[in-house]
Amino acid sequence: MSRFLFVLCMCWVVTTSDLAFCKQGAMFPSVVTPSLYIADVPSQMSQIRLLFFQENYFVLKKMKFDNGKAQLVSQLTGRWRQVGDGAHVQLTNAFGLEMILDVGSEGGLYGNLQDSNSFAIKNLLLRQVPYQAEVFRVSGILERRREDTIFTDSAADLSFSSVSLGDGIKPPSIAKFVEAEVSFSKGKINFVRILSESEKFPSSVRQKKQSFSEAVEPYVWVTTPSKSVSEATCFFYRHSSAGGVLEVAGRGLRVELKYTVKKEALNFFVTTNDKKILESINEDGWLSLAQGPVEWRIEGPVLILCSQSGGTILLRKNKD
Repeated sequence: MSRFLFVLCMCWVVTTSDLAFCKQGAMFPSVVTPSLYIADVPSQMSQIRLLFFQENYFVLKKMKFDNGKAQLVSQLTGRWRQVGDGAHVQLTNAFGLEMILDVGSEGGLYGNLQDSNSFAIKNLLLRQVPYQAEVFRVSGILERRREDTIFTDSAADLSFSSVSLGDGIKPPSIAKFVEAEVSFSKGKINFVRILSESEKFPSSVRQKKQSFSEAVEPYVWVTTPSKSVSEATCFFYRHSSAGGVLEVAGRGLRVELKYTVKKEALNFFVTTNDKKILESINEDGWLSLAQGPVEWRIEGPVLILCSQSGGTILLRKNKD
């Protein structure tokens, strides 16, 4: 029995009205940018600070207090998204980070931070406070492209074309890997101080980007439920050098979407029968994939599919 049929046999059959009910959900406050959330951790004499910026960029800091002075203990950067019809905030980065925080009815964020020993904190409640620009640390590639200075955060895998260099910081003549103190305001990243720089890039940054067949097809993926897609298990089966079939199995859902691969874009094709099935149960996210080239990228354990219509489907690598 194939993996697909096994998953299908384990699924319960539900009616269209049942699926519609599951998708309604509650309304949750939206995260705005820029914004700042903080949580005090008295047992560790520390404070957690989570900043959200444009371009789905986040900074997570742990500060320690000693004689009233704040010292940076640890910090992460990456990309954030509000998922699950607004019920959760997902934090990911290119180095495998994935954290999920729940959104409270009054806008607070709560959950567990379990990335490493530095962020091993349970039952955390982050409350929003008035935002003020503050300095944080970044590491990545600083370079000149024609007349523009570009900075690419290596953890977020995100490039900023609006860059301001502080006093004494000269635009690099060649690309350099830097660690720096910066601030962020009005969509611009402002370099305050360069802490270190090198013409040699770390191996994690030099790593060649994997192809779709290497990064996606060997694994089983599970959707992050949203208004446009319900929970489902997904398999990408390569049938030829040009592409293959995406099999989607969930409660009351079984479709096969043919796809072709061309560099960083995918093209999906939906049969008339599968289109009727998807329309009948309001699975609009899968239908949006057939509207034109679909961009894909990997962020840690998360696969992101971005359609031409602006829709996004998030899939998590199955840990089983």
